[in-house]
Order: sequence, then C-alpha cells, then structure tokens
Amino acid sequence: MGSPPAVTRSPLSQTFFDGEIAVEVEIYMSEGVDGWTLELIHEDGVSTIWQDVFVSDAEALSEFYEGLALLGLSKLIDPGEDDFATVH
Repeated sequence: MGSPPAVTRSPLSQTFFDGEIAVEVEIYMSEGVDGWTLELIHEDGVSTIWQDVFVSDAEALSEFYEGLALLGLSKLIDPGEDDFATVH
C-alpha cells in the first residue's frame, strides 16, 4: 500500500471565532490536486469542504470571508440544501 498524498498547509489557515462558535479554517494543497482546498472544521468535528479548488490560498481565504458575509458562520458549517459550493 502506498503512502498518503503529501499535503501543504497554507500559513493563512487559522482559527476563526464568531461569538461562541469556533472553526478551524484549513487551507491546503494536496499532492495531485491542482489548487488549494478550503475546509472548515467545527469544534464538534464536523467538516465542510468546498467542492471547488482555488488558484491561491489567498483566494480560498477570500471565499471564506465572502461566504461568511453572505451566509453567516452557522450556515457555512451546516449548509442547507439550497446553499452553495459545500460538501460534508
């Protein structure tokens, strides 16, 4: 069995707090993937990963902040069927 793909974590990854809600904003590039992945990890272990990859880690972080402004953090970590661009 081969080793798992190498992952490069962006220095833009961070913990984000909104009131009592905290999420880990993880931005990373996996070996074999052409772009940066944006993932939110809630303190209870629930993960939300964007389907699209981003040209840069800065673009991924910008997408997080745009989604935050548009939907709010609770919708980003628990999107409904009508919300966009995320997969659990």
